[in-house]
Amino acid sequence: GGPVAQGAREIDENAGKPTSTRFRVLCRMADGTTLFEADPLTGRTHQIRLHLAHLGHPVAGDPCYGAGAASAALPTLAPGDPPMMLHAWRIVFVHPITGDEVSFEAPLPGWADSAGDAFLPVANRQPGGMLTT
Repeated sequence: GGPVAQGAREIDENAGKPTSTRFRVLCRMADGTTLFEADPLTGRTHQIRLHLAHLGHPVAGDPCYGAGAASAALPTLAPGDPPMMLHAWRIVFVHPITGDEVSFEAPLPGWADSAGDAFLPVANRQPGGMLTT
């Protein structure tokens, strides 16, 4: 994708940079929302948010790409806004100096309580669908 107004991004299959995200459905909730695990294989700005919106599954609470978001909306939330339902659970990478693999995990946010066991670690699950643009 490439940049557009206010720092948002858009998918441009002809001129955009290549991106790839692997998605896995963890659970479908009674209210119609779906909990995904996303594994971005490239590291582009707003990649997960943009890919999910492009697939018709925008991140709940996303002010820029979410359902009903204005095209000129800022891509970030203001203090006091309801939270965007996007959480970075774990990041793993090779340290550029030591060459060691390092991993960091973050505790679940309060809004994740309603999803219950769906947020348990998913390391042994099989890969799901992948979006490449």
